[in-house]
Amino acid sequence: MRRLLAATAAVSALIPAASHAQDKVTLWDVLSLDRIAQSVLHSGIQMLRTQMDLQYGDLAVDLRRSRVTMTDVTAWPFFDWDEYGECEISIGALTLVGTPIDISDRFNGTARISGLTATKACFPTEAHMGFEMAGLDTLTIPRMTIDMNYGMPSSDALVRVFADVDGVATFDLSGDFSYFWFDGREDMEEPTPVMFLSNAT
Repeated sequence: MRRLLAATAAVSALIPAASHAQDKVTLWDVLSLDRIAQSVLHSGIQMLRTQMDLQYGDLAVDLRRSRVTMTDVTAWPFFDWDEYGECEISIGALTLVGTPIDISDRFNGTARISGLTATKACFPTEAHMGFEMAGLDTLTIPRMTIDMNYGMPSSDALVRVFADVDGVATFDLSGDFSYFWFDGREDMEEPTPVMFLSNAT
């Protein structure tokens, strides 16, 4: 049934709604790369919804700039420790910027997040003491950026994370890895990270 629903959603996303007929949507509009990419993302979101409840306000795709933007995102993940379903994660805006189309041997990816909040229930019970010590019920991060530059030939990676956490601290961390990937020989669903760190700040 889940596969049927996902397939139906993917096909539906490719068909312009009848209510937009007055906008004179052309065949080129339907087959544009941005629309096709957006339809693929819609299918991915539908699959993600089998693992968590998820809503968002708007989704925009700009392949010329290798950019995807989502706004007003709210997710309710299903964590084993969250017995009463109290975990809620909200994001005001999420922007993903990928590698330019003319670069093939490296992956450059950036995630920019603004207005992130997560309730205490989203974290394992062991972390709740930290919330209590800081006098927090909700983790609030006005700004967060994750940059990753990954080399295909040698599997090297440069990772940088910046986060401004209200009431806690501002973090600016970076790591230079000579090798960065995952070992899935024992469990492909939960592979083990394989990382050789050369430098960290």
